[in-house]
Amino acid sequence: MFVRRCLIGIATAGIVVLGACGSGSEEADGSATTVAEPATTAADPFDHESHPSKLSSESETLQCDMHMPGDLLTAEQALVTFDAQHVCLGYVTVTEGTPVRWRNDDAAAWEIQLLTDDAVVIDTVAIGPGETIEHTFDTAGVYRFTYSAIDAFTGTVEVQKR
Repeated sequence: MFVRRCLIGIATAGIVVLGACGSGSEEADGSATTVAEPATTAADPFDHESHPSKLSSESETLQCDMHMPGDLLTAEQALVTFDAQHVCLGYVTVTEGTPVRWRNDDAAAWEIQLLTDDAVVIDTVAIGPGETIEHTFDTAGVYRFTYSAIDAFTGTVEVQKR
């Protein structure tokens, strides 16, 4: 009886394994097709799906190098460019005393607001078409910036000690 149960268990396991291997379907000509399942991800707490075009770094007018949060940027690299639908870079990491610049590549004027991490306003600056503003953060910490053209967007400036 024990041997019989073992054989049934082994046969069942073999069927499951073989079934998993045959995830595609056979076509009439003998070729196999595979259907990819959409990936599932955790819910996005910031609801980036509601405005994907507004949170993309891809734009015909904006050209920028992507950096990972924590990658220290030079003053030349610490440039945030934006137009009416895009912002690039959304996360900037610099050391104390390194200036960060914001450049308006749009045809309309917009506002940049700089805030502490706990939402205390440091400065609000109107920036016209083609203009660039600069701010130097002298104290290590995390700061935020908002951009009036994209209500849902909040960027981050991480300032590290020298």
